[in-house]
Amino acid sequence: MSGLAKTGLKAVKWSTLTTVARFALQLLAQVVLARLLGPEVYGVFGLGMVVLTFATFVSNLGLGASLLYRENISDRDIRFAFSWQMLAGASASLCLWLAAPWVADFFHEPRAIDVVRWLGLTCLISSAGTVAGALAQRALKFRQNGLIQVGSYALGYLGVGVPMALMGHTISALVAAWLVQACTSTLALVWLQPHPMQPLFHYEGNRAAAAEGRNLMFTNVVNWLLGNIDKVLVGRLMSAHSVGLYNVSFNLALMPSTMLLGTLQPTLTALYGQAKDDLPRVQAAYLQSLSLVGVLLLPAFVTLAVMAPDLLPLLYGNKWTDAGPILAVLFLTVPAYLAQGVSTPLLWTFGRTLALDVRPLAPLLARSAGIAALTGAAALLGQMLGRAAGSGGLIQLATPVVSVLSLHFTVWHLARWVYGEETLKFIFQIIASKTKKTS
Repeated sequence: MSGLAKTGLKAVKWSTLTTVARFALQLLAQVVLARLLGPEVYGVFGLGMVVLTFATFVSNLGLGASLLYRENISDRDIRFAFSWQMLAGASASLCLWLAAPWVADFFHEPRAIDVVRWLGLTCLISSAGTVAGALAQRALKFRQNGLIQVGSYALGYLGVGVPMALMGHTISALVAAWLVQACTSTLALVWLQPHPMQPLFHYEGNRAAAAEGRNLMFTNVVNWLLGNIDKVLVGRLMSAHSVGLYNVSFNLALMPSTMLLGTLQPTLTALYGQAKDDLPRVQAAYLQSLSLVGVLLLPAFVTLAVMAPDLLPLLYGNKWTDAGPILAVLFLTVPAYLAQGVSTPLLWTFGRTLALDVRPLAPLLARSAGIAALTGAAALLGQMLGRAAGSGGLIQLATPVVSVLSLHFTVWHLARWVYGEETLKFIFQIIASKTKKTS
């Protein structure tokens, strides 16, 4: 066993299980809250989240994440990272509190003032758990970390957000759910991975740690720009109702991929950090991660794009029907987002010093495009057959899925080579691992 599956298979499996559980909880909570609250409430909350994510990326100096791939760390490294993260988090929270009126003016939405101020507290809360989370990932405690994320989300949204919405609260229900989730997650991470917290703002070697942190922070800011500039424009130019339609579609499209990257990025970062001097191993892991995106996930999101106009009204109700075409387009962009996401750990670990062989990428791209085209055609055929039969509801959604599964069942048994060596290797390693465990 080699590459990604060899080093991080167990961690990926546990992370995948908890990711699926969190996805189910998140989908359930979002369906209930979207039906109760409607697009306008989600739009105002979404404006606050755009600002919060930027402040979080900026205040996350990268010092905690840099602990992931450093070969050796000391208590001083941990204290230095924790001290600066707390200072940055507190500063970001204060800045958001003061800047909230300006943000509301920019988006022409006075209700955003309180949302930005209360959500801004998350910068400080999350900073308190950043180092503990990084140390837990370094120790490959993905099972415990995943359970913490599932539990904190369940408490925040199902335990607080949904009951508040049922009692008549609107924007405050979403804000309270977010804050409870953040507090619970931070407390649990600190309990899981306790570490020294005595303030330390300077020590020998801090310049190297700070330089690593700056690289990570710069990468995060660039990622924010790539992932949020569209939300800023929508918020600036359109109404809260339109922002709600766009943001809920965006969240539904990105929800599984964001959680998947939460699994893959720490695993790849830890792997690359341990294999800095083993370029073939790094190359194999990177190609395997890209194969996972291009050959397995791209066809899945193409299928979802075909289903999007029927999916949203069924999940969220007729008031969300206008978001169907938006969701379809967003589903098609997710694979590019995932490819960027699995490439980010390379930048974190190697910066500009890595020179990989890019020749294997051409056949991988061609294979991915071909499989995606066949999958899209099968999904459209299934959709046409379902509509011709006059079916609706779940049956209307099921016909494209059945058509796509039939296609891939046939390809798997008649032309398995189409999926490519890296993808097949990953699948067989997963199957072999499960078989060994059950025998």
